[in-house]
This record gives sequence, C-alpha cells and structure tokens, in this order.
Amino acid sequence: MPGAEYIPFFKEEYVNILKHETFDFDIEQQLMGFSKLSKKLFYEYIEKYDYMSFISEFMDNINVYTFDYDGKKEILAFRPVNYESIMFESPSKGLLNFFETQSINSRFSELKKKLEKIVIKEIEKYEKLYKKLKSEEKEIKKIPELEKQGRLLQAYLYQFQNKTDSVTVDDWETGKKVTIKLNPLKTPNENLQMIFKKVHKLKSKEEHLKKRLKITKEMIDYLYQLWQSIDLVEDIETLTEIKEEMIEEKIIHDNQKKKKRKKILSKPYEFNYKDYKILVGKNNIQNDKITREADREDIWLHAQGIPGAHVIIKTNKQEIPEDVLIFAASLAAKYSKGRYSSKVSVDYTQKKHVWKPKGAKPGMVLYNNFKTLYVEPTK
Repeated sequence: MPGAEYIPFFKEEYVNILKHETFDFDIEQQLMGFSKLSKKLFYEYIEKYDYMSFISEFMDNINVYTFDYDGKKEILAFRPVNYESIMFESPSKGLLNFFETQSINSRFSELKKKLEKIVIKEIEKYEKLYKKLKSEEKEIKKIPELEKQGRLLQAYLYQFQNKTDSVTVDDWETGKKVTIKLNPLKTPNENLQMIFKKVHKLKSKEEHLKKRLKITKEMIDYLYQLWQSIDLVEDIETLTEIKEEMIEEKIIHDNQKKKKRKKILSKPYEFNYKDYKILVGKNNIQNDKITREADREDIWLHAQGIPGAHVIIKTNKQEIPEDVLIFAASLAAKYSKGRYSSKVSVDYTQKKHVWKPKGAKPGMVLYNNFKTLYVEPTK
C-alpha cells in the first residue's frame, strides 16, 4: 500500500540454504522458506544422505514432486526420500497436475457422499416398507385360526341369539373349550359374516403380499450391494459408472434422461497370481460383465451371504491349485462387507453353476454346486 512501511516477511537471522554451505542451524527455528512438512522431509533427506547432497540436488534442477502423505496429496520442491513420488520437470507441470488431482479428488468425495446419502435413504425407505409388510404377514398367518373360529361359530350359532362380547364352544377336533371374541355391538350372525369377510380379504391379499415381500427383500439386498460398491470405490470413473447404474435403476431421477449419455467403461481390478489371471468387479456393472463373459470352467467366488464383489479366476481349463483358490477367496473377502473381519466365508463354484434370474438387479445372481473357504481378507 502506498506510504505504508515495508516490513520483510522473514527475519534477518533466518537461514537461506541456497547461500549457506554448512548445516549449523536449527531446522525448526531458523530455516527460511520451508513449511512444517517440508522441514520434516528436509531432515529425513539429510539424515539419509547429507546436507551438501541436498544442496547439490536442490540447486541443480527445477523438478517438483507429488506424493501421498497421511492420506493427502502433497507437492514438494525436492525429492521425498521415504515416500513414492512422481517427478515433474517444471513447477508449472507439477502444480497443474497437483491441482487437477485435487479437483478430481474433491469431485470424487462430493459425489461419493451424495450417492451414499441417496442409497442410505433408499435402504431406510425399503426397510420400513419391509417391516410393514412383515406385520401384515402376521395377519395372514391368522387365516387358519379365523377359519376355524368361523366353522365353530357357524356350527353353534343356533345356541346364541343375543349380542355378546364372546362365546365359548366345544372344539370337536381337540375336545377342548374354545372362546371366540365377538363385537358386542353386532349379533353373533353378523360377527360370523365379518369373520368370513376377513378370511376372504386376507386370502385375496396373501399372494400379492408374498410377491411384494419378495420384491422388497430383493431390493434391500441390491441396495446394500450398491452401498458396498460405493464404499469400496477408489476412482472417479467407477463412481460415475455407479451413478449411471443408479439412474438406470431409477434410484436417481435424472432430468436429462432422454439425452443419450456417454457410457463410462471402467475396468475391473486385475491380479496375476502364479500365472493365473484373477478379475475383481469394482461395481455391479462390472460384476455382471466379468461373470457373463467368464468361460464355463472359470471359477466364480463371492463372500457368503454379504454384499461384495464378484471374483473370477481364469482357469484356461486347468485344475486350480489350492493356494490360488485361497488367494482369490481372500480378494473376495477384502472387496466385501466383511473386509475388516478376521475370517470370512467365501463360496466358490464353476461359472456354469451361476445364473442371473430374469429381471434381477445388476450384480445379483444365484448359484449352486458350491464349496466354501474360510479366509482372512487380503491386506
């Protein structure tokens, strides 16, 4: 500002290492131009090598390095000796990559939180519906009892003419006394008609209720599988693919659904173990794809009874060694809801014993002729 006194942003006693040839200063208190993290990494460098090596490398190039530190992306003007890093030949290129990565990570985190929130809300909605349907199912289970009460009341109806809140009759099947509760505002005959109507209504509802229970339970299973995919996702491409799946399944209402969207084709995880290729689906779309495209003799694995990834061992029509099976099973355990457990049950079978029911949601399959391994999730 014009007229204001200029005060240097550093103290005169600070050490400028570009002009200081000996390491005779306090890193924490006297080092100029270094952040808290830079000071720590500077100390690690000179501890591993020496001060003059650092000065020489620092002055001879303008490279910058990006690396992961404590779960965050960092950028540094010298090589971090104890961390894997990516070198850039100029500060501009390094900074451009650094901020692009930060931008992608920010979009990734925001989208992940958004999709998780939507799925959790859907799970709560369907679990509430399932609880309501199960409550209605309890009424359906009363049909035999109501039918029996109707038959007994009809048989002994001639004995009761007046309005009453209950009648007690003999059950000719068991030889015991049975008390039937009635609406005291109606005659026994009117109560009988009410019982018959209720039985008819419940029977009409029974088949529809079974279908709704099945559909609701399948939807809950699918949503938990979807939530698991979101929880495990590590890249923006796979997360975008999950979003597309949610739009297709009408979990997300997209205002531009009529517009043809570009298909995101991310790739599954691929591992090579003792010359065997192992594929792990990152989301439901990939789970369906790797299972559908597997050969009949390939081995299919999945964590038992919990949401998780489909895993395929490409057999090339060979017998799979036990240690390969165990390794693949440990991957299925890792990429499942049981990844923090000490042991996880993993089912495996040949792909020919795996099928997708008609109308099933993405990633949902049935299988038989399987065996089970108990494994520790791979680290």
